[in-house]
Amino acid sequence: MTTQAVTAKVIGARLRTARFAANLSVPELSELAGLSHTTIYRVERGCDDTEAPRGPNMATLRKLADALDADVTTWLAA
Repeated sequence: MTTQAVTAKVIGARLRTARFAANLSVPELSELAGLSHTTIYRVERGCDDTEAPRGPNMATLRKLADALDADVTTWLAA
């Protein structure tokens, strides 16, 4: 597994933890963030639209962080 794949998985796990802490379902977060529920599922699994183990882009992370009232930098920290 590459470092990039590990990072994508870690970001996804941190997003899922933040979503659970906010007591939101994927469809609820989808509506708040203005993203499709499929996008959120893929980010949480650590995949992009091609199912490759790449992380999400910063625009997507910012939308998710804003919807969760979270600091995106905490998801990116080592």
